[in-house]
Amino acid sequence: MFKDNDKQVDKDVFEKAVIFYAANMPKNLLANSLKNFDAKALADNLYGNSFLTSLSGVESVLNLSAAQFNEKNEK
Repeated sequence: MFKDNDKQVDKDVFEKAVIFYAANMPKNLLANSLKNFDAKALADNLYGNSFLTSLSGVESVLNLSAAQFNEKNEK
């Protein structure tokens, strides 16, 4: 994570990058989930639900015990 990270800018860049990736990847190599998708909805879901989008989220997962991590992943 960067000190001056702007989550909205990062989300916007992700959205544009995934559109670029899907448009330029040979269709036979592109995952089915990216052949017909809504990039905005994907970005909204990822940035709304992923612990990887903030330093505090990453730290909260890294500070879990193995048992806590396993329990969290079972849900």
